[in-house]
Amino acid sequence: MTSLIHSVAEALSPLASPFLSLVTAVVLIPAARQARSTRIALARLFIPVVLFMLAYHGLLFLPLAARWLKALESPVWVAILLVVLPAMHLPRNGDWRWFRLVPACFVALLAWGIWQGSRSVPPEAPRVIGILVRPGWLIAGVASVLVLIQPFLSLNLFRRAVHITALCVLAAGGFMLRQDYTDFRDMRARRTVRRDVMNLSETSPVMGRDGRLAYLPSAPCRFSPDGGYIQGCNMELSQRILQLNYRKIAGHDVAELGALEAVLAAFLSFTILSFLVARWCCGWLCPLSTMGDGLDWLRHRLGVTPIRAGPATHAAMLGSGGTLAGIGLAMSALYHHLDATGRAFGVRIPVFPFCKMCPSQQICPMINAGPAGYPPLPGTEWAFGFFRYGCLIVLALYVLCFAAARRLWCRFCPMGMISGLFNRGGSFMLRKDAKRCNGCGMCAEACPMNIGKVRDEMQESNVSTYDCVLCLRCVAVCPRDGCLALEHEGHEVTRSHFGTGT
Repeated sequence: MTSLIHSVAEALSPLASPFLSLVTAVVLIPAARQARSTRIALARLFIPVVLFMLAYHGLLFLPLAARWLKALESPVWVAILLVVLPAMHLPRNGDWRWFRLVPACFVALLAWGIWQGSRSVPPEAPRVIGILVRPGWLIAGVASVLVLIQPFLSLNLFRRAVHITALCVLAAGGFMLRQDYTDFRDMRARRTVRRDVMNLSETSPVMGRDGRLAYLPSAPCRFSPDGGYIQGCNMELSQRILQLNYRKIAGHDVAELGALEAVLAAFLSFTILSFLVARWCCGWLCPLSTMGDGLDWLRHRLGVTPIRAGPATHAAMLGSGGTLAGIGLAMSALYHHLDATGRAFGVRIPVFPFCKMCPSQQICPMINAGPAGYPPLPGTEWAFGFFRYGCLIVLALYVLCFAAARRLWCRFCPMGMISGLFNRGGSFMLRKDAKRCNGCGMCAEACPMNIGKVRDEMQESNVSTYDCVLCLRCVAVCPRDGCLALEHEGHEVTRSHFGTGT
């Protein structure tokens, strides 16, 4: 049975390509929506997909093309193509009822995979704490569960469900989720050796075993113990790009060319994903924002009124975050100048300087390994104490920004800055029908990013902004039916409905 599933997976490997998801979302689905009948719509979808798959398998016979295409494959794209995109674009009628069979099959496959994983544990082995299942089955299965429960939840409740799920998979996945018993055993063996995470020693993420990289436009920390199903954030990816030795690449060094291939494939995949979802990951998936929302909830329960920062504060946060990112990236470029003691020009610099100060690397290891997993602070020998004090200051800033001011941190976060570039011109658009707006201002009050454009704009229908994290709280609270809506490639995904929060 397992060999049969493996053969089917190889035949369907083009579904894991980001190019197919991009073409489907931007070209095929809009063309299918314009069809006069369901039969024509299906033909406009399936015929190009089949042709793409045939061409894909043909290119795999070329060694160079095969290497690049395989480096781009990720189970994330299977879930997006077969579960997420149809759920957003199919009308909630008879077609939707038939579509539910697809996520139901993925949920069944996930259950079967978990059962198979439990059976693989030898009777004499220590008790396995967690779930043993392949990454692709888990990602598609979890996405399918969320799609199936979405019609029964309000928009706010659905966002919370996604928050909790993403936190478990991205932050705690390194310990709770492993591919099989061998992977779990290896992970436990690694944990018997104390690793100083703040020294940024390489870890062994679940998806690292097949050599592929997967990056989301959010902050799942790459350096949590044993990683997770997603290998890092876009800032880590930016540092990797700067650490490549381009002189060796020009000299056709095999090892460096392999590193270039992996990094460029990850960067291309990340760019396509950012185009398709913009800054949605910040509002729904990012573990840091989820934990920050917990601080926001606590402040609300204590009755403390949040500080509403003004434009000057917003600009200062943006400039400070950009400056910190610039310093970290500049230091990353010194990677090839480090000596055996980790020093460049007499100053000790970590391999991934930005990660040294990121609060995600302080918080996520504790989620993965408990309080004992808290990484020790870097000593003052690291750039004369710059990283030690910077780490404490940035962590305190993170707590303060969520505890006092509702997502002020998201204006400082360089990862969000990169994703925000796709808020206008990408696939998602926040649309407003100004004729329906009564100027009540509830959208501005609900917005955690303190954005006033949605309330004030009365001419342009596209009210997407660079800072918007697409949390859709404005859509949930809008008292005017159809005044606000989220669109994906021109198709309305959800809209405001008075009194329902959906």
